[in-house]
Amino acid sequence: MTQIDAWVRKGVIEMSAGQSLMNVIQNEQWTDLSDLTVVLCGAGSAMGPYPLLMAMGCNVVALDLPRPGIWERLIKIAKDSPGTLIFPVSKQNAKPEEFTQVAGCDLLADTPEVRNWLLTVQPNDRLVIGAYAYLD
Repeated sequence: MTQIDAWVRKGVIEMSAGQSLMNVIQNEQWTDLSDLTVVLCGAGSAMGPYPLLMAMGCNVVALDLPRPGIWERLIKIAKDSPGTLIFPVSKQNAKPEEFTQVAGCDLLADTPEVRNWLLTVQPNDRLVIGAYAYLD
């Protein structure tokens, strides 16, 4: 709370933003996202909300390139959080130790396949979609 007060005093955030943050702090149940499913396009993005969403117990459908380094990081975060990680794989019935090698998709090259797969994921849930992918 001290940090929020400092931000307001220095003009980093408006007073109303500071009050809103204080309201969230005082209502811990607002930070339980276990009933929310978020699709993150570019889930491994350095500026994306993946770690925070997982820490808040969110169901995250992660879409990112099929690069083992990306998936090692995403899976490690998932193992250390209350959130649920869902991701596409190129090999059905893959063993957990294979996940980093078979996880991922190319949003540009595999667009129809990604769309079709998303229709099967959490079909009864409302999906919130965030776009954090970038070309690299």
